[in-house]
Parts: sequence; C-alpha cells; structure tokens
Amino acid sequence: MDKKLLLDTLDLVNELIHKQTNIELDADDRSLQELAEMIGSYCMTRSRKMTVLSCCMLISVGIRKHNHLLPDDKESLARSILDGDYLIGLIYRVAISRKEQKILKKINPIYKRMQLQSLEGRKSEGFMTELKREIKDYLDQQSA
Repeated sequence: MDKKLLLDTLDLVNELIHKQTNIELDADDRSLQELAEMIGSYCMTRSRKMTVLSCCMLISVGIRKHNHLLPDDKESLARSILDGDYLIGLIYRVAISRKEQKILKKINPIYKRMQLQSLEGRKSEGFMTELKREIKDYLDQQSA
C-alpha cells in the first residue's frame, strides 16, 4: 500500500480543518487505508488521487460523527452534529477548489442514504462498501 498517499492526504485534510474545531483525522482507520490502496492503483496524478481520497475521508468521518449521536448528552449531540456537518461541507470546498466536482455526483447520494438510514434509527451499515464501489465506478469512468 502507498502509505505516503494516505499520510500526505491526511496532512492535506487536517490543514483544511480549522484548528478550533479540535477535529483531527488519523491514519489508523483500516477502511481509509483500503480506499487509499484502491485509489493509489489508478493511473492519474498524485494530486488527483489526494483529492479523491480527501473527499472519501471527509464523508467517512463526517458520517461516523453523525452515527455517534448520544441523545441523552445534549452537548455531545450538538458537537457530533456540528462536527459531521462541518466535515461534509469541506467535501465541497475540496472538490471544487481542486476541480474534481464530478465526484460530488457519486458522494451526495451516498450521504443522503446514510441520513435517511439514521432517521430510521439504523446505523449506516455497508457504508464503506458502498463508498468504495461508487468511487471505483467513478474512477473507472474518469480513467476510460
């Protein structure tokens, strides 16, 4: 696996996240490592790989923040919602500023499905599998 791709992308994303939010991503997430490996296997510029991986990281962590809502702890509940929304919002900033806005067509429906599952009281099972499948499809289309 291209560990450097993952670490460089983490640095990029952590630089985008405002320090006062106290949100920091780390490289120990196995699902992000698998995404980095898949994205790294495509023949495209390193910058583009980092952009796609950044968007995947942000949606993954943003959804996880939303999944860890504790209704009994109002402060924690508000913090999780705000953190998740903040990270999801950064996807647009990354995608547009790095000219990869077409990825939003793949990521937005996934995010909406996860929101609906959450409203129904279900955790976002299978989210990472779906994200990997959609990103692979996106990269296959873009590489053709």
